[in-house]
Amino acid sequence: MSHLTMKDLATPSEHWFKGSVGAFEPDQIHNYLYELKNALGDIFKISFYGKSVVVLSEPEAVRYILKNRPGLFRRVSRIESVFEDLGVHGVFSAEGEDWKKYRNFLNPAFRPSQIKLFYPSIYLVTQRLCSVVPSQQKSFNFQQLIERYTVDVTTKLSFGYDLNTLEKPVSELQHKLSLIFPGISSRLRSPFPYWEYFKLSKDKKIDEALVLIRDYVAKFIAAAKQRIENNHQASNILDSMLMADPESEHEIFGNMMTLLLAGEDTTANTIAWAIDYLTDFPDIQERIFHEIRQRYPKDGQLKWDDLDDFPLTFAAAQEAMRIRPVTPFAQIENNNDETICGYKIPKGTTFFVLLSDKGMSPELFEEPQKFNPDRWLNIDEEKLKTIAKDMHPFGGGARLCPGRQLALIEMKIALIELLYRFKFTKETHVGSTRDSFSMTVKPQNLFVRATARNICKQETEKEIPTLA
Repeated sequence: MSHLTMKDLATPSEHWFKGSVGAFEPDQIHNYLYELKNALGDIFKISFYGKSVVVLSEPEAVRYILKNRPGLFRRVSRIESVFEDLGVHGVFSAEGEDWKKYRNFLNPAFRPSQIKLFYPSIYLVTQRLCSVVPSQQKSFNFQQLIERYTVDVTTKLSFGYDLNTLEKPVSELQHKLSLIFPGISSRLRSPFPYWEYFKLSKDKKIDEALVLIRDYVAKFIAAAKQRIENNHQASNILDSMLMADPESEHEIFGNMMTLLLAGEDTTANTIAWAIDYLTDFPDIQERIFHEIRQRYPKDGQLKWDDLDDFPLTFAAAQEAMRIRPVTPFAQIENNNDETICGYKIPKGTTFFVLLSDKGMSPELFEEPQKFNPDRWLNIDEEKLKTIAKDMHPFGGGARLCPGRQLALIEMKIALIELLYRFKFTKETHVGSTRDSFSMTVKPQNLFVRATARNICKQETEKEIPTLA
């Protein structure tokens, strides 16, 4: 029997009191963890002001933890307390019976049959996205635009309300939402909950943002109740939740906030990373355009059944998720004493579980640093199974992200429509794009130019380059 304990874990050189605090910029913690993994191995320990954190990437141990949530493992308890304090407690932050209840609330909305019913709304918002791209200045911040797109999709599907931030020069709701994730991330990093005793300027801004967001959601709820009274059936996620439990408005608000935040950030970030890479590799972007032009429906209407006809286009999104996973690690706590990789880990220890380490493994991917969507084409089933076991962009186990299929549909339709209509090039004079972590990893400073494509139907198929 192993006698190894946490004291035996490899540890980087740290400050005697602060630990790893100060060793990295707060928005670069993901890169710091992966760099340490390369230096120290699949399991090691860091600390923050005396609190030890186990960083884990060993594949079998990662699968064990993800599989045994929420029973043996949970999100770190601080996540729940921070979300509760802000009044945005929902399926993301909940544990135990609360999580089961919220999950049952949301599950019906993410069934494939229901997502298919959502398609016309997603298509409508995507057409609006394409219509506003030419109205941008010569160069524009793509990340900000695509966040407005995903806010519009999410509010339409969640509340049945067409917020239309895309056509508004200033989106109040989207601006306020953009303050919440950084605020949550900052509080999770804080060594103690100072906001319970006094508020800094950034905390007051979060409070003000939440007041406005609650006002929006209250109006959505009132409209949903009227719809239900008139129609006696659910037409969106909010309707379904109110019909299941009409008295739980506080809980509904928390879960609606979860949908808004997750829908805006995670999906938008992956689309943005894909565009970022395609501006760096214009030859791949051209091949994707030719694929779409070949296979786009002749009637000019992209339909649900068409979405799987563009393998190279979707491969670009898969490759972006591999290299730039928007959720690079999960913060987990063990509910009982555990032995992980031969080390005895006491109950209540914080784990940073690296979810996408194998995405950069040369054993799975040749030249893993290279952006190469072709690696996803004609991939054999066995390798796909291995990748699915070792890469977890949407989490895993019972707490696998319920909205993953919806997110993939949004990515597909947005990339197909945008890359069919526009050629994107990087705006270089504003500086390079950088990654930034704030609950999720997003591109900062992603300025692009969009040039309208010639999509004349006169061209014959033989004139279009064959896809590699």
